[in-house]
Amino acid sequence: MPDAGMEKPPASSQPMYLGHAQLPFLALILVITLVAVTIDGLALQGSAMLVGLLLAVVVTLLTFVLPWRRIGTNWLALVAIADIVVVAIYSDALFAILPGVVILIVFPVLWLCYALRWPLLLLGIAGAFGVTIFPFVHSGVMPDGPAEWGSVLLLPAAASLLAVAVHVAVIHLRQQQQKVRSVTAELRRSLAEVRDRDITTRAVLDTVDAGISLYNASGTVLLTNALAIPQLSEGPHPSTTQLAEEPDVFEEDRTTRMPLGDQIVARAARGELVTRRTFWVGEGAQQRAVVATSQYVRRASGELIGTVVATHDVTQLAEAIRSRDDFLATISHELKTPLTSILGYLDILEDRPDLADAGLARELNAIQRNSLRLHKLISALITTAKKNVSVDRRPYDVAKLVDNAVNAAQSEADKASVTLLAQAEPGAIAEIDADHINSVLDALLANGIMFTPTGGRVTISAESADDEIVVRVVDTGIGISAEDLPRVFDRFFRAATSRNNDVPGSGLGLTAAKVIVDAHHGTITLASVPGQGTTVEVRLPVLSADVGEPASDLASA
Repeated sequence: MPDAGMEKPPASSQPMYLGHAQLPFLALILVITLVAVTIDGLALQGSAMLVGLLLAVVVTLLTFVLPWRRIGTNWLALVAIADIVVVAIYSDALFAILPGVVILIVFPVLWLCYALRWPLLLLGIAGAFGVTIFPFVHSGVMPDGPAEWGSVLLLPAAASLLAVAVHVAVIHLRQQQQKVRSVTAELRRSLAEVRDRDITTRAVLDTVDAGISLYNASGTVLLTNALAIPQLSEGPHPSTTQLAEEPDVFEEDRTTRMPLGDQIVARAARGELVTRRTFWVGEGAQQRAVVATSQYVRRASGELIGTVVATHDVTQLAEAIRSRDDFLATISHELKTPLTSILGYLDILEDRPDLADAGLARELNAIQRNSLRLHKLISALITTAKKNVSVDRRPYDVAKLVDNAVNAAQSEADKASVTLLAQAEPGAIAEIDADHINSVLDALLANGIMFTPTGGRVTISAESADDEIVVRVVDTGIGISAEDLPRVFDRFFRAATSRNNDVPGSGLGLTAAKVIVDAHHGTITLASVPGQGTTVEVRLPVLSADVGEPASDLASA
């Protein structure tokens, strides 16, 4: 039965340390034998010492040759018992000339306390006392008095106490070894799990149709997949240095070089986040469009590990969008030219009274009305296809534009039974392209009237706010849902409320308005509550970006 207070060492290690302990024991036996022969000239032939010497040699050999793993380590106790017998023989034979030979009992006692269990340790302690007393018993002459008994028993007592201390220390050592083995096994399992996760992570990264890279603060790639490097620099497999210093990166216009400090790798190294940043890599026919997004990677403690960058090659999509825009721009221009001619001839026909007398006035009005509507649609297509509108900024009173827009929309408001109000602050001068801003106000009022039920109200206001002119168009219409709000400025997008209520439209009005406002370096925002109405706010800078004159000079001009 195993000892409850101690765990056995591995079977593979037992013969090794037993043999190492047995060799010094055998060597001392040989030395003592030679000393005894030299001192007293004892003859070994027929002596008990010869038996002891042969027993020590045989036992030592057995510790190395026997398959202790198969036999079982409990049988090692026989080796210790044999050593005790050898010590007893030598102690009895040499008691007269070498009484200190009894010290050899320490060897079997110590390795019994190290290798085996408590009962066998007690056997070793009993052997220590037995070997010490055996010569006295064999000679029949016992120690006389407490002093002699104390002198005789001091060595076995000390050996016994030492054996107990070593045994307790060994128990503690084995327990610590078991804990170390358990921790080692757990670490190995954890390491195997980490390796599995690493393999899984890399497999997932290589499967995802996107380039993914993790950069530390110095811009070194900690983790990447196969698609990351080709998307971020020109060439098949550039090094990390080439990746960080790649110069052939361009802005969305495909011609303006992006500064190295503004490139995605440099920004990731600085820990800056990027959301759907589009840029072009390479030149000529090999140029590719890339959309990049980055995010922080932190430990559970909040410490920053690095920045992960995800990139998508969107070259085909970008080329398709450009082809679509080119097609729309070309077709729009081709349609606008003959339509302009038609409108011109309609103006001429309006001035002919003979056609009015012939009853064609209503038909001509219908043709002109629909032609104007088509002209506005084509103009919006051209504006949204350009993305960047060329504007001719000049000082203009925005209040006048508001009045003009209200006058132009009044007839539509009357037809829809919608009240149209203007609250423009006079003298709101700003450097703007009046024709383009006028088209923006026309579009916003048209939308407000179109989506406001009968009896509702549309209000347009203009006021100065610091170095901006703020124009607001507020209606009490059907509103827009929160789900549709993020897309209201997308080209051809029509909110669910307009589709469900069969409100006509092309989805270009707000898009064209945003393009024009952006060209003025202004902002346009929209807020809405379904069933309560919509507010569109346009903010225009008083001065254009390239003019530094004060607003008062513009007003006087």
